[in-house]
Amino acid sequence: MKEKKMGLLKSLFVLFVVGVILLIQVGVILLILLAIWPFWLLFAKMVNLLGVKGIRSTNGKLQTPVVFYEHPITKRIVAFVAAIHIGEPAYYTALQRLIDSLKGYKILFEGTGKLSPQEEQALTEKERSVARQFDFIFSLMRKLAEVMPLQFQKEGLTYASSWVNTDMKLYDLIRSFAQQDICLVKKEEYIDGLFSSESGQATTRWFVNKLFSRFVPVAVIVAGIAFFSRDKRMAKRLILDARNEIAFRGISEHLDDGNIVTIWGAAHLRGIEKRLKQAGFREVRREWFTAYTVRDYSLLDIVKKSVSVAKEATSAATALKKD
Repeated sequence: MKEKKMGLLKSLFVLFVVGVILLIQVGVILLILLAIWPFWLLFAKMVNLLGVKGIRSTNGKLQTPVVFYEHPITKRIVAFVAAIHIGEPAYYTALQRLIDSLKGYKILFEGTGKLSPQEEQALTEKERSVARQFDFIFSLMRKLAEVMPLQFQKEGLTYASSWVNTDMKLYDLIRSFAQQDICLVKKEEYIDGLFSSESGQATTRWFVNKLFSRFVPVAVIVAGIAFFSRDKRMAKRLILDARNEIAFRGISEHLDDGNIVTIWGAAHLRGIEKRLKQAGFREVRREWFTAYTVRDYSLLDIVKKSVSVAKEATSAATALKKD
């Protein structure tokens, strides 16, 4: 019993030391944040004024556009639905309403799909590693959707049997990543831990909410950081550039059928628009749709919840000590 109590005391001492170290680190981080906050606000305002194709943050709303392009000679119209893959249910309802209103349009969409049993069997070990990374990213998106809570695009839109998938197959994407030795995710366990507790989920909600409220400048910073990473640059070429070519090829192949709606992620707008304009199309109309409205998640409430969890853990440890 004495050894058990000594072990418990050692554990409590280690927890105390770790807590002190974490508090010091948090204090340093807060001081740094306070120092850079004015510069961040200035940067955010400048970026929002300049704008980023495919997405904007305005008045507490994260919005994406539907852009209509017309060819001056053929008079064919291409409506590009720039979507984000998790959003509020009302967002997808509004997009669906617009898509349904475009009578006679051929509807194309993005989607790499899933691996068939035969494709799974054919994967090499390196390709299986890439497939696990993709599985983790998809799982992370699903967990974020549950925590926020938000809806998935594939669940929010009604994909009719007449809609045509014009994207790269997941099997080909995985093989391309493996051939280029691209690694997207290295520390899954740390990210996974964010969803393992109530306080972790509350912190995630607050953080993602803040990220969405300043999505455009954050996206610019992430793009800047990714420029110096070989893996991120190569991933961009495959996830965006290569698939943009495939998307435009799909548009070109179906133009003889009439006007077109093409539904792709907002990040693809710049690249596909460039190809449309090279083919003679010109923007004639743009409508914005609210994907996410910033919420009132309080950081103080999160701190209180974390303190409450810590107190419960201490009480449990004290009760164990008495035993």
